[in-house]
Amino acid sequence: MSASLQPSSRLRVFKFRRRSASEVAAEAASPSFGLRLPRSNGIVKNLVRFGLLSSGEPPLTRFSRTEIATHVNLYSAGRSAPNLIVGFATKHGFIMMGAALFLEDLDDAQHDFLQLADPRREFFDGGIEGFASSMRDLALRVGNLARERGYRSIMTYGTSMGGFPAIRAGNLMSADRAISVGGRYAWHPGSMAKGLRVGAFDTLCNCRSPLTTRCYLLYSVGCREDLDHAAKLAAIAPASHRIGVPGRKHNFPMVLKDKGKLGGFHTEIFNLAREPDPSRIAALMG
Repeated sequence: MSASLQPSSRLRVFKFRRRSASEVAAEAASPSFGLRLPRSNGIVKNLVRFGLLSSGEPPLTRFSRTEIATHVNLYSAGRSAPNLIVGFATKHGFIMMGAALFLEDLDDAQHDFLQLADPRREFFDGGIEGFASSMRDLALRVGNLARERGYRSIMTYGTSMGGFPAIRAGNLMSADRAISVGGRYAWHPGSMAKGLRVGAFDTLCNCRSPLTTRCYLLYSVGCREDLDHAAKLAAIAPASHRIGVPGRKHNFPMVLKDKGKLGGFHTEIFNLAREPDPSRIAALMG
């Protein structure tokens, strides 16, 4: 065999760059994301499980996505829904699951969904780069957006790291309801030690009590951290409504999703005609 036909023994080296959480979230939010992957692939099954990809065909069958700004996305089915739910994402850019999974169990005739992400992981204290410069500015911008689009009511909803920002913003914009699921406090001394810019005023403080918006704090009774953070906020804002959810999982909405009961949970917390019923929520978990 001639030298030119000899198989090469040279190793080919491929270099991969670790992508940030915001890059993963942006790709997962793309309406064409699910169409680029084979449905039989085992990797896809994991993407569906962790909320990066919807199990439907295509990923979003009812809602379409409009990018208002980077990290600000509006999902609407175009049915003139009267209510706007403003979602404050976790540090990974999700609301304890991908938007596709969340929207599968949302009543599109009643609700549109505005998803906000904070890739800087500052509990939205610095707003969202390119859209709002502070928490107060963020609440103002979102409130104006809701009025311009003709929504009759607005609710804020946040999970984990986005939970208490949802309570803050809901009070700043006088929302009809503010909901925290497994909310976490922004520990400002720790943030300052890392060199992060921290605002001088926190809307969740004794000097602002009572809160002006009806606030609901949902947490897993078997998750010690959930319980502690909810108790701290309740001490500052005693008028807030605490709802303990049976179980030990911090991400109990995903537990409900796996049980096929997330839609019932959404009905409980997003129905402004009645108060969320702890017993009905507990029954869903059972």
